[in-house]
Amino acid sequence: MSALQEKLNKIVDEATEKLKKVALELVQALPAASEAVPILHDFILLDRSGSMVNKWIEALTSINVYVQELAKKEETKGTKITIAVFDSQGFDVVRNGVSVLECNPITDNEAYPRGMTPLYDSVVKLVALAEKKNPTNSCIVVMTDGLENASREASKETAKISLDRCRAKTWQVIFLGADFNNMQQGLDLGNMAGQTMSVNSVNLNQTMRGTASMRTKYAASGQSMSYSSKDKEEALKTNNWQK
Repeated sequence: MSALQEKLNKIVDEATEKLKKVALELVQALPAASEAVPILHDFILLDRSGSMVNKWIEALTSINVYVQELAKKEETKGTKITIAVFDSQGFDVVRNGVSVLECNPITDNEAYPRGMTPLYDSVVKLVALAEKKNPTNSCIVVMTDGLENASREASKETAKISLDRCRAKTWQVIFLGADFNNMQQGLDLGNMAGQTMSVNSVNLNQTMRGTASMRTKYAASGQSMSYSSKDKEEALKTNNWQK
Protein backbone atom coordinates (compact mmCIF):
# COMPACT_ATOMS: atom_id res chain seq x y z
CA MET A 1 0.00 0.00 0.00
CA SER A 2 1.36 3.39 -0.98
CA ALA A 3 1.94 6.17 1.50
CA LEU A 4 -0.74 8.22 -0.22
CA GLN A 5 -3.29 5.42 0.12
CA GLU A 6 -2.45 5.02 3.80
CA LYS A 7 -2.92 8.74 4.34
CA LEU A 8 -6.30 8.69 2.59
CA ASN A 9 -7.45 5.73 4.66
CA LYS A 10 -6.45 7.52 7.84
CA ILE A 11 -8.41 10.62 6.84
CA VAL A 12 -11.50 8.53 6.04
CA ASP A 13 -11.26 6.66 9.36
CA GLU A 14 -10.95 9.89 11.33
CA ALA A 15 -13.89 11.48 9.48
CA THR A 16 -16.02 8.38 10.07
CA GLU A 17 -15.32 8.47 13.81
CA LYS A 18 -16.22 12.16 13.97
CA LEU A 19 -19.51 11.55 12.13
CA LYS A 20 -20.38 8.70 14.48
CA LYS A 21 -19.74 10.96 17.48
CA VAL A 22 -21.90 13.78 16.07
CA ALA A 23 -24.72 11.36 15.20
CA LEU A 24 -24.67 9.90 18.72
CA GLU A 25 -24.84 13.36 20.28
CA LEU A 26 -27.82 14.28 18.09
CA VAL A 27 -29.70 11.09 18.97
CA GLN A 28 -29.08 11.64 22.67
CA ALA A 29 -30.20 15.27 22.47
CA LEU A 30 -33.56 14.61 20.77
CA PRO A 31 -35.46 13.06 23.73
CA ALA A 32 -34.14 15.69 26.10
CA ALA A 33 -35.29 18.48 23.80
CA SER A 34 -38.82 17.10 23.49
CA GLU A 35 -39.14 16.68 27.24
CA ALA A 36 -37.78 20.15 27.98
CA VAL A 37 -40.38 22.01 25.92
CA PRO A 38 -43.91 21.02 27.01
CA ILE A 39 -46.81 22.02 24.78
CA LEU A 40 -49.23 24.28 26.68
CA HIS A 41 -52.76 24.62 25.31
CA ASP A 42 -55.87 25.68 27.24
CA PHE A 43 -59.49 25.13 26.28
CA ILE A 44 -62.42 27.27 27.45
CA LEU A 45 -66.04 26.21 27.01
CA LEU A 46 -68.52 29.05 27.51
CA ASP A 47 -72.28 28.61 27.89
CA ARG A 48 -74.02 30.85 25.32
CA SER A 49 -77.58 29.95 26.30
CA GLY A 50 -80.21 32.68 26.62
CA SER A 51 -80.00 32.90 30.41
CA MET A 52 -76.43 34.19 30.12
CA VAL A 53 -77.63 37.48 28.63
CA ASN A 54 -77.45 39.47 31.88
CA LYS A 55 -73.88 38.38 32.57
CA TRP A 56 -72.55 37.97 29.04
CA ILE A 57 -70.21 40.95 29.01
CA GLU A 58 -68.80 39.92 32.40
CA ALA A 59 -68.21 36.39 31.12
CA LEU A 60 -66.44 37.52 27.95
CA THR A 61 -64.35 40.08 29.82
CA SER A 62 -63.26 37.49 32.36
CA ILE A 63 -62.03 35.17 29.61
CA ASN A 64 -60.09 38.04 28.08
CA VAL A 65 -58.56 38.71 31.51
CA TYR A 66 -57.51 35.06 31.79
CA VAL A 67 -55.76 35.16 28.41
CA GLN A 68 -54.05 38.47 29.19
CA GLU A 69 -52.78 37.17 32.54
CA LEU A 70 -51.28 34.07 30.91
CA ALA A 71 -49.53 36.29 28.37
CA LYS A 72 -47.84 38.27 31.17
CA LYS A 73 -46.11 35.29 32.78
CA GLU A 74 -42.92 33.68 31.58
CA GLU A 75 -44.26 30.21 32.47
CA THR A 76 -47.45 30.59 30.42
CA LYS A 77 -46.74 33.11 27.67
CA GLY A 78 -46.18 30.21 25.27
CA THR A 79 -49.71 28.89 25.86
CA LYS A 80 -52.15 28.47 23.00
CA ILE A 81 -55.84 29.05 23.62
CA THR A 82 -58.97 27.52 22.12
CA ILE A 83 -62.34 29.04 23.06
CA ALA A 84 -65.72 27.59 22.16
CA VAL A 85 -69.23 28.89 22.85
CA PHE A 86 -72.29 26.68 22.83
CA ASP A 87 -76.08 26.61 22.91
CA SER A 88 -78.86 24.49 21.43
CA GLN A 89 -78.37 26.17 18.04
CA GLY A 90 -74.67 25.48 17.68
CA PHE A 91 -71.15 24.85 18.95
CA ASP A 92 -68.77 27.50 17.65
CA VAL A 93 -65.01 27.73 18.05
CA VAL A 94 -64.24 31.45 18.23
CA ARG A 95 -60.51 31.03 18.91
CA ASN A 96 -58.66 27.97 17.69
CA GLY A 97 -55.13 27.35 18.94
CA VAL A 98 -54.21 31.04 19.06
CA SER A 99 -51.13 32.15 21.00
CA VAL A 100 -52.09 34.06 24.15
CA LEU A 101 -49.64 36.73 22.97
CA GLU A 102 -51.67 37.23 19.78
CA CYS A 103 -55.22 36.46 20.93
CA ASN A 104 -57.61 39.34 20.25
CA PRO A 105 -60.20 39.99 22.98
CA ILE A 106 -63.58 38.36 22.42
CA THR A 107 -66.51 40.74 22.02
CA ASP A 108 -70.27 40.35 21.93
CA ASN A 109 -70.12 41.03 18.19
CA GLU A 110 -68.78 37.50 17.76
CA ALA A 111 -71.31 35.62 19.87
CA TYR A 112 -74.46 36.46 21.81
CA PRO A 113 -76.69 34.42 24.16
CA ARG A 114 -79.52 32.37 22.68
CA GLY A 115 -81.14 28.97 23.00
CA MET A 116 -80.73 26.31 25.66
CA THR A 117 -77.85 24.36 27.30
CA PRO A 118 -76.57 21.16 25.64
CA LEU A 119 -73.74 20.88 28.16
CA TYR A 120 -72.98 17.18 27.73
CA ASP A 121 -72.81 17.37 23.92
CA SER A 122 -70.56 20.42 24.15
CA VAL A 123 -68.19 18.91 26.73
CA VAL A 124 -67.65 15.90 24.49
CA LYS A 125 -66.99 18.15 21.48
CA LEU A 126 -64.50 20.29 23.39
CA VAL A 127 -62.63 17.26 24.69
CA ALA A 128 -62.42 15.92 21.14
CA LEU A 129 -60.75 19.19 20.12
CA ALA A 130 -58.36 18.97 23.06
CA GLU A 131 -57.43 15.36 22.34
CA LYS A 132 -56.77 16.19 18.70
CA LYS A 133 -54.34 18.93 19.77
CA ASN A 134 -52.95 16.61 22.47
CA PRO A 135 -50.89 19.09 24.52
CA THR A 136 -48.60 17.91 27.31
CA ASN A 137 -49.97 20.53 29.69
CA SER A 138 -53.56 21.81 29.60
CA CYS A 139 -56.33 23.46 31.57
CA ILE A 140 -59.96 23.05 30.55
CA VAL A 141 -62.38 25.68 31.91
CA VAL A 142 -66.15 25.16 31.65
CA MET A 143 -68.26 28.23 32.47
CA THR A 144 -72.04 27.89 32.64
CA ASP A 145 -74.98 29.40 34.47
CA GLY A 146 -77.34 26.45 34.55
CA LEU A 147 -78.06 22.79 34.17
CA GLU A 148 -77.90 20.58 31.11
CA ASN A 149 -81.20 20.65 29.24
CA ALA A 150 -80.69 20.13 25.51
CA SER A 151 -78.08 17.45 24.64
CA ARG A 152 -79.07 15.07 21.86
CA GLU A 153 -76.01 12.87 21.50
CA ALA A 154 -74.02 12.67 24.73
CA SER A 155 -75.15 11.71 28.21
CA LYS A 156 -73.86 12.63 31.64
CA GLU A 157 -71.92 9.36 31.64
CA THR A 158 -70.25 9.90 28.26
CA ALA A 159 -69.38 13.51 29.15
CA LYS A 160 -67.79 12.29 32.39
CA ILE A 161 -65.82 9.60 30.56
CA SER A 162 -64.48 12.23 28.17
CA LEU A 163 -63.34 14.45 31.05
CA ASP A 164 -61.88 11.46 32.89
CA ARG A 165 -59.57 10.87 29.93
CA CYS A 166 -58.34 14.45 30.32
CA ARG A 167 -57.75 14.00 34.06
CA ALA A 168 -55.83 10.81 33.36
CA LYS A 169 -53.36 12.94 31.39
CA THR A 170 -53.08 15.22 34.49
CA TRP A 171 -54.84 17.99 32.58
CA GLN A 172 -56.71 20.32 34.93
CA VAL A 173 -60.50 20.57 34.62
CA ILE A 174 -62.23 23.62 36.10
CA PHE A 175 -65.99 24.17 36.43
CA LEU A 176 -67.26 27.70 37.12
CA GLY A 177 -70.92 28.41 37.82
CA ALA A 178 -71.85 32.00 36.97
CA ASP A 179 -74.59 33.03 39.47
CA PHE A 180 -75.24 29.30 39.75
CA ASN A 181 -74.44 26.68 42.38
CA ASN A 182 -72.65 24.22 40.11
CA MET A 183 -71.17 21.92 42.74
CA GLN A 184 -73.41 18.96 41.97
CA GLN A 185 -72.93 19.48 38.26
CA GLY A 186 -69.17 19.35 38.67
CA LEU A 187 -69.26 16.32 40.92
CA ASP A 188 -71.60 14.49 38.51
CA LEU A 189 -69.01 14.98 35.78
CA GLY A 190 -66.17 13.68 37.93
CA ASN A 191 -64.73 16.98 39.10
CA MET A 192 -63.16 17.53 42.50
CA ALA A 193 -64.78 20.06 44.82
CA GLY A 194 -61.61 22.15 44.78
CA GLN A 195 -61.85 22.57 41.01
CA THR A 196 -65.53 23.47 41.01
CA MET A 197 -66.71 26.91 42.11
CA SER A 198 -69.81 29.10 42.09
CA VAL A 199 -69.12 32.72 41.22
CA ASN A 200 -71.16 35.89 41.54
CA SER A 201 -70.95 37.28 38.02
CA VAL A 202 -69.58 40.62 39.29
CA ASN A 203 -66.52 38.67 40.47
CA LEU A 204 -65.77 36.79 37.27
CA ASN A 205 -62.78 38.96 36.37
CA GLN A 206 -61.25 38.45 39.80
CA THR A 207 -61.94 34.72 39.66
CA MET A 208 -60.38 34.26 36.23
CA ARG A 209 -57.36 36.30 37.28
CA GLY A 210 -56.90 33.94 40.22
CA THR A 211 -57.44 30.95 37.95
CA ALA A 212 -54.68 32.22 35.66
CA SER A 213 -52.37 32.50 38.68
CA MET A 214 -53.05 28.86 39.60
CA ARG A 215 -52.54 27.92 35.97
CA THR A 216 -49.08 29.51 36.05
CA LYS A 217 -48.10 27.36 39.04
CA TYR A 218 -49.42 24.26 37.31
CA ALA A 219 -47.33 25.08 34.21
CA ALA A 220 -44.22 25.73 36.28
CA SER A 221 -44.31 22.79 38.67
CA GLY A 222 -47.28 20.55 37.87
CA GLN A 223 -49.06 21.74 41.03
CA SER A 224 -52.73 20.80 40.84
CA MET A 225 -55.12 23.72 40.50
CA SER A 226 -57.56 24.06 43.40
CA TYR A 227 -59.71 26.84 44.84
CA SER A 228 -59.43 27.40 48.59
CA SER A 229 -62.33 28.04 50.96
CA LYS A 230 -61.33 31.70 50.96
CA ASP A 231 -61.39 31.79 47.15
CA LYS A 232 -64.93 30.43 47.21
CA GLU A 233 -66.07 32.94 49.81
CA GLU A 234 -64.60 35.84 47.82
CA ALA A 235 -66.18 34.59 44.60
CA LEU A 236 -69.67 34.79 46.09
CA LYS A 237 -69.40 38.26 47.61
CA THR A 238 -71.74 40.86 46.17
CA ASN A 239 -69.72 43.95 47.09
CA ASN A 240 -66.49 43.21 45.22
CA TRP A 241 -65.53 45.70 42.54
CA GLN A 242 -64.59 44.44 39.10
CA LYS A 243 -60.80 44.63 38.84
